[in-house]
Amino acid sequence: MSEKVRFPIIVKRPGVKVKIYRVSNRAGFLYQVTDYSGGSRRLRSFADLTAASTEAELIATKMANGETEALKLTSADRAALVRANDHLKPTGTPLEVATSIYARAFEILGGDLILEAARAYAKRNPARYPSKTVAEVRDECLKVKEQSGASRRYLQDLRYRFNRLSEAFNGPLSSITGDRIQDWFDAEKFSAQSRVNFRRVIHLFIGFAKRRGYLPKDWDELERLEKIKVRRTDRIEIFTPEEIGRLLNAASSAYLPALAIGAFAGLRTAEIERLDWSEIRLAEKLIEVTAGKAKTGSRRLVPVSANLVQWLTPFSKKKGQIWPGGRTTICDAQAETANATASEDVEAIAWKRNALRHSWISYRLAEVKDAARVALEAGNSPNIIFGHYRELVTEAQAGRWFSIFPATGDNLVSIAGAA
Repeated sequence: MSEKVRFPIIVKRPGVKVKIYRVSNRAGFLYQVTDYSGGSRRLRSFADLTAASTEAELIATKMANGETEALKLTSADRAALVRANDHLKPTGTPLEVATSIYARAFEILGGDLILEAARAYAKRNPARYPSKTVAEVRDECLKVKEQSGASRRYLQDLRYRFNRLSEAFNGPLSSITGDRIQDWFDAEKFSAQSRVNFRRVIHLFIGFAKRRGYLPKDWDELERLEKIKVRRTDRIEIFTPEEIGRLLNAASSAYLPALAIGAFAGLRTAEIERLDWSEIRLAEKLIEVTAGKAKTGSRRLVPVSANLVQWLTPFSKKKGQIWPGGRTTICDAQAETANATASEDVEAIAWKRNALRHSWISYRLAEVKDAARVALEAGNSPNIIFGHYRELVTEAQAGRWFSIFPATGDNLVSIAGAA
C-alpha cells in the first residue's frame, strides 16, 4: 500500500467509526486499530496495514450489527471456531445448531455419552443393512435348514419357535431387543426350560441374520437377558392321582394322548415323541416300542391299562405321530398344561421332571409287586426298579391311579373309588 495514505484511516459503518493509526517503532512502523466494542478504548496492534484494515472492517461491521461479544474472542478462540466449522461442513449443520443439539443430548444422557448412545442406536437401527422383517428372516432360515437336510422333528421345533417369535415381534428385525425379549418371556410366563429352549433358537436365528448381513456382527442383545437356571434333582418325584386328574382335565386335545401314555404306560418322553399310532394296539392292549425308538435299543411291549384304552380311543388313528411336535415343544405343552390347572381357589400344579414315567413305574410296581416284570415293561433294569421305586406308593394308591377314566358329559375325569 502506498505511503501516501493519510492517517488516521477511518473505517465507517452506520453510526460507527473505527480509526487506524500508524506509529513508528524500532522496526519501522506499527498499525493500531482503535476498538471501542468492549465499552472502553483499546488499541489493537498489527505489523502490516492489510491485517489492521481487515480487523477494523470486522470491528466496524460487528459494532454496527450489535454483535460486540464476538469481538472479545481471542485469536485462539477464533481458531477454534474455524476448526469447528470445518468439522461441520460435511454435515451442513450450522455451528449454533450443532452446539444446541449437543447441549440437549448432554442433558438427556446425564453426561458426555453421545458417541456411546449413537453407536447403540446405530446397532439397533442399522440403516446401512438391508431392511428385513422378522418373518422374512424366519422363512429364509427355515428354507436353508430344509435344504441342508435337517430332520423333520428339528424343523418342526424350529418352525414352532420361529412362528412364536415372529408373532411376538411382528415388524422389522431391529425390533428384537434384549429388553423386549425379556418382557415377552415374562408376559408369557415361560418356564425356565422353555426360556432356555427359546433362547437357544433365538440365538440361532440371530446368528443366521448376522451371517446374511442383516444385523451387525457385534449385535449382543441376548447378553442383556436374565440368566436362566434349570434346576435338576436326583430325587424321584411323582404325581398323585388327584394331580394327574387335574392335568388330564387341563390338557389340550393335541397333548392329551401323549400325557395319558406317559401317565398310564410310562414311556419316556423321547419315546412318546417317536411313537406312531400304528404301534398302539388297543385291541390287544399293547404298545410296541420298537428297537429304533427305544432308549435302550431293545424292542419291548408295554401293557395298556383299561383306563388308558378309554383315554386313547377317541383319538386313535391307523397311523401318524402321537405327538407331532419336537422335544422342546412337548416340554412347552407340559408347562402350559401345568399352568392351566390353576383356578381362583387352587394354585397351579408344578410340573415335575420325568414325573410321568416315575409315577407309572411306582404305581405299576405297587400294583403287580414284581420288579423284574416292571423292569421289562419299562425298559430298565430290575435293580433300578427295586432300588428306586419300591414302596413309594401303596397298593391302594395304585388302584386309584389306574382307575382314572375320562368322564362322560361333564368333561372331567372320573376316579373310581375316590374317597
